[in-house]
Amino acid sequence: MSGCQARPNRNTNFSLRAEIDTDLKAYVKDFGAIAKSGSEVIEGTFASPCFGSWTFTSESNLDLLPERTFIPWLPHLYGAVRPVVTSVGCGKFEGAFEFTPGEGQDDRFGVLYGYPFTVQVEDDEIHISGLSALGPEAKATDPPGVFCRVP
Repeated sequence: MSGCQARPNRNTNFSLRAEIDTDLKAYVKDFGAIAKSGSEVIEGTFASPCFGSWTFTSESNLDLLPERTFIPWLPHLYGAVRPVVTSVGCGKFEGAFEFTPGEGQDDRFGVLYGYPFTVQVEDDEIHISGLSALGPEAKATDPPGVFCRVP
């Protein structure tokens, strides 16, 4: 007889969902909503060799950046993604990616905001901190990603 033992029959989907919900609630507490406290806006398209190009419109500049949470890894494969920001003054912004699930995707949570980052505007460049090319685990000491304005 092998050393493997049968696991008790249980509803693993329910248990896993409860664990994910608990983890999600703990994660959201660290990234609460942020109200606009500055008057600046970012508009235009900016490009970076590592992160591609990001386009900011007037709709990308929010008065209230909602609570940030988990969104899927490589979210553009599962729906629409755009960067959104809110001004916190002195050329600084707090931001996140807005994820809207695509057709056929699980949309019970609606629009989600995740992968938080900060932006510092420097002339025709924006410096993005807190976002890693490998995912959202960037450290505060990591150098910022530099995006140049695309004419």
